[in-house]
Amino acid sequence: MMVASPELTCLSIAPSTSFPLLVEFLYELCGRYRLPNGRGGDAVEFPPATTVVGIERFVDKARGVRGAAEVKRALRYACDNSLSPMETDIAETMVFDPRMGGFGLEKPQLNPRFVVARKNRRALPQSAYLPDLYWPRANISVEYDSDKHHRSNRKASEDAIRRNGIEHLGTRVVTLTWGQARNYYEFERVALLVASALGKKFGPGWNAWAPRRIALHRLLVQR
Repeated sequence: MMVASPELTCLSIAPSTSFPLLVEFLYELCGRYRLPNGRGGDAVEFPPATTVVGIERFVDKARGVRGAAEVKRALRYACDNSLSPMETDIAETMVFDPRMGGFGLEKPQLNPRFVVARKNRRALPQSAYLPDLYWPRANISVEYDSDKHHRSNRKASEDAIRRNGIEHLGTRVVTLTWGQARNYYEFERVALLVASALGKKFGPGWNAWAPRRIALHRLLVQR
């Protein structure tokens, strides 16, 4: 039995897949989770199948092959190291071109490792912290707190400790809950906070593209 590589799979599905869902697929291939029971199931941690750089190298060698141009374009918006479907969709929506319904932000780092120096271990209980979405140029992170299901007091406490630790290390933290993420206008407020920190300026078409932003948010985040 022959099994296609992740990179070849990208090329094979690209012509028949809508562009936002193609980008989402790239995030999932380069992320550290899988959905064994479909998108409605719970994600489990899993090693990445490939990387953005790996796909890019493959596509460059396959120039002219059907699907290669679409994947090359999609890679502009894809990031490595996502840990969940919601992280994927938040990042994708924020980095998509505004003409396509996004906010046009530069790519964040997903779950980078912030190592705690030994001298700070008494104040910070963990040896390292992983911000969900982190923009190093503005030193700001968006922390996604899933409250889709009832969370235990222990889980809420762990999330608070993690946010406090990231802030103690000098990074500004913006929290985005499941409820906020699914409400377009609350989501927009968070995205615009990050845009402001990055010094992002929006062009004259910004207001006219509002229906596209709502439609992309509905496609990716509200499912």
